[in-house]
Amino acid sequence: MDCVDPDLDLRVIDPRFFAEWVAFGMLELAVYLTRYAEFEAYCERRDSHIA
Repeated sequence: MDCVDPDLDLRVIDPRFFAEWVAFGMLELAVYLTRYAEFEAYCERRDSHIA
C-alpha cells in the first residue's frame, strides 16, 4: 500500500498545475465571450432587418 510522504506538505499547490488551470480558465472565458459577442451581433443584424 502506498503511504503519503510525511514530509510532503499537501497544502502546497504545484505552480505548474496552477498556471495550467488559470490558462485553461482564461481560454474558456475567451471562447464564451466570443460566442456571446457573435450571438449579440447576430441578434442586432436580425433585428435591423425586421425593423
